[in-house]
Amino acid sequence: MRIFVKNQIFIPELFTPNDDGANDVFLIYGDGIQEIALRIYDTSGNLLYETDDPQTAQFSGWDGKSNGQTLPDGNYIWTIEGKYFNGSSVEFNGKNKGVIRLIK
Repeated sequence: MRIFVKNQIFIPELFTPNDDGANDVFLIYGDGIQEIALRIYDTSGNLLYETDDPQTAQFSGWDGKSNGQTLPDGNYIWTIEGKYFNGSSVEFNGKNKGVIRLIK
């Protein structure tokens, strides 16, 4: 028996870390991801969050905080590097960098 896993990834454009139980964390959604490095920066290029663990990126995510401090509403930059189980590079819509909007 052969099992084929479709390589796919979705990265949302916004999240709302306001503790209402909906969209409280920024997550990467995907299938077939073997490795991923997710990093979040402010618009000045300061690193705010990072993980190299696919499980963390997909199930725990970023809570909109840096060093325990809640960050203000605004745009933040995400970057990803990684590969799928078939060896191809992980990209979202052909890109490995984008913007996430934090709204409370």
